[in-house]
Amino acid sequence: MSAFASSMDSYPDAAGMSSPVEVVDNADWELDSDVDPALAYGPFHQFPRKTTRCKELWQNRYSILDSNASKSQESSQQFYGRPMIQDEESESACTSKDLPMTGGCGGKCNNLSKGADHLQLQFEQTDNIADLEKAIQVTKEWLAYTLKGSQNSTCCLDKLASRLTMKYERTSDMVDLEAAIDVARRALSDIRTNDHESRGVILTKLANYHHSRYQRTGEDSDLETCIAEAEQALDTVAVSHPSRPHYLDNLAIKLATRYERSKRISDLNRAIKKAQEALILRNNRPGQFMALNNLGNHLQTRYDRFRKESDLETAISARQKALDDIPSDHPDRPPILSNLANSLRRRYERTKNVKDLSVAISMATEALNATASGHEDRVAISSNLTRLRRLLERLYK
Repeated sequence: MSAFASSMDSYPDAAGMSSPVEVVDNADWELDSDVDPALAYGPFHQFPRKTTRCKELWQNRYSILDSNASKSQESSQQFYGRPMIQDEESESACTSKDLPMTGGCGGKCNNLSKGADHLQLQFEQTDNIADLEKAIQVTKEWLAYTLKGSQNSTCCLDKLASRLTMKYERTSDMVDLEAAIDVARRALSDIRTNDHESRGVILTKLANYHHSRYQRTGEDSDLETCIAEAEQALDTVAVSHPSRPHYLDNLAIKLATRYERSKRISDLNRAIKKAQEALILRNNRPGQFMALNNLGNHLQTRYDRFRKESDLETAISARQKALDDIPSDHPDRPPILSNLANSLRRRYERTKNVKDLSVAISMATEALNATASGHEDRVAISSNLTRLRRLLERLYK
């Protein structure tokens, strides 16, 4: 049995009500007027971008939308990463290289594709939104030259959706996210029936796009859709397929999100089981720190509800392994340090072992010092450190 295997029984089910959230109206989106009208299919849909580490498949930070409740829950302070991106081997499972350009339009398409890629790279290096907007426009021109239903068309649609999502992440304009989702749906419909690998890739991206929209609007339908898509993506790959661990991680995060909404322990138990299965399939390969971190988050969430010591100990073990695995200069190291400090604080509160408190303070201090002023994680890390210091002050009063 895996070191992370744990019993799923003895946890009662329960349901909870989430606080109301504001719903943002959807907006229509159209291709520019110079694009062939036959290829303009109205409102669009999809999301991830192609970066050096393929971070587009996961949002920059995972957070529970339930805005009123999440601010008061310690679980909202946990950092969730991008579990599809664990090692160099996995990169091919989540980028557009899974959707090769074939057939259709020859040199013209190739030139437009390369031009759009170059503009995207410029945007990633300079953060100049004008470069990204040009990349989107060139990708639309490329789309106009592709043949409907060819794999080339699917690749183009995939990249267009990714770039629209990049723009959404930069501007928070819902029009772009709605467009990305529609584009991804179009890409999914264009995939050949027997092309299971491309279908899995697009379904995974669609699941992330709907998850992103759920986080923004709080619509239950988006949450249910993203879970269904993540499950369908998992069904496209065999147990031995190298992408299966990433699809399992993806589904685990979506299930954990629904747990935060519904408080049904069956969702959290499933999330833990899927995350554990993903780690078993990886067989202790290096570069799985984000998957370990996320498993630690799921286990700590269950500990916070039932106070079962084995969940806390396994969460600490997973987070320590994540810290050991992550490179010292990796940008996600500070929040992982802070997560582990949180787990050690909980153990200190349970056992009153001062060593846990001391190590937790040291880790949280290191995490804060390594996080730039104004960074999105700094407030949560600072809050965690303040809580730890207060515990130390009480100890010596």
